[in-house]
Amino acid sequence: MLYLFVFMQFRTQNRCALLLELLYEISE
Repeated sequence: MLYLFVFMQFRTQNRCALLLELLYEISE
């Protein structure tokens, strides 16, 4: 769950993280 918190913090600084979020949801 910690990685999720770090991911959300990263997302606020990098809009490209939105693409990573899609990949994360697909992989899960």
